[in-house]
Amino acid sequence: LLGASVAVTGVIDTGTGDVITAPPLGWKNVALEQRLSEGLNIRVTIENLPNAINLAEYRFGIASKYMTTFLMNTALGVGSSVMLNGYLHRGHDRSGGLTGNVVVNSDADDEQLRTLDLSAGGRGVLVEMGMSVSEAETLAPVDATHMLAQVIDDAERNDPKAIAALSRAGQALGVFMAYSGSVIQPEAYIISGLLSRVPAYANACKVSLRKHLGIRDVTICVSTMTVQAAARWLAIGNYLIDNDLETAELDNTEAA
Repeated sequence: LLGASVAVTGVIDTGTGDVITAPPLGWKNVALEQRLSEGLNIRVTIENLPNAINLAEYRFGIASKYMTTFLMNTALGVGSSVMLNGYLHRGHDRSGGLTGNVVVNSDADDEQLRTLDLSAGGRGVLVEMGMSVSEAETLAPVDATHMLAQVIDDAERNDPKAIAALSRAGQALGVFMAYSGSVIQPEAYIISGLLSRVPAYANACKVSLRKHLGIRDVTICVSTMTVQAAARWLAIGNYLIDNDLETAELDNTEAA
């Protein structure tokens, strides 16, 4: 083994490999790189999931011909990643991409204020299905995932309520991507994750994105990259392509 890579949903200090916070796992300030590196006796890279997917698509996948991309990853919540001229933008305190907590509806709305997670993520789909905002926000991840899977199954069976809920959530993501992307001006927009593979959601997002950008000629890609594949490509890039294999093998032999 020349090295290992891990993709985590959360805030990662890529300088130290520490997981600052990973809400789905209940982690805070976990020295993950150090623990894995010492336990496995190999080099380890830790990256947050949207960045891992964006980097993999940029180096090996659907975005390989673009230098600047804007990616939104969808699951129960949403996260973002920006590639600027071939380099990941990490932002202040390496917290770039933490878009899920951004409030996306105004005080003028009759409904309760909702974050992007609760408007465009899987929890937002559950709200669109009739769940209260507070219930969707506090629902345990395993329960929320099960309920979301049921909505997706219903949509595949052409249930109009499920399709409408997924479409409204996709529209919300498209609006956010349009406003954010108008500043970044990426060559390509990418949507990834569970919801991106659901036609009702993805199609609504694309239509909404084009509408709010005010242009039709925009490149929108749908990534099929899984968490596992993103982590694999991260390892391949770091430890096979970017490194001298003879030197890496020598280092590992000496370490052993």
